[in-house]
Amino acid sequence: MAKSNGWIFFLMAFALNIYYMQANARHFPMWFDKENVIDWTPLANTIIIIANILLLIIFIKALLSY
Repeated sequence: MAKSNGWIFFLMAFALNIYYMQANARHFPMWFDKENVIDWTPLANTIIIIANILLLIIFIKALLSY
């Protein structure tokens, strides 16, 4: 039962990361001048994609070790 709860946790984290990546790309803050400020959205999305790949690797390892 604990292993299945771990799988649900990893799937929820994966889905929340994808949702955060899309929300971050759509609703980036607009209250400053974008020409003078670095847009961190591509870097944040890259970090989230790398985290999702690591989560998938952990998820597959958990399935294979079952």
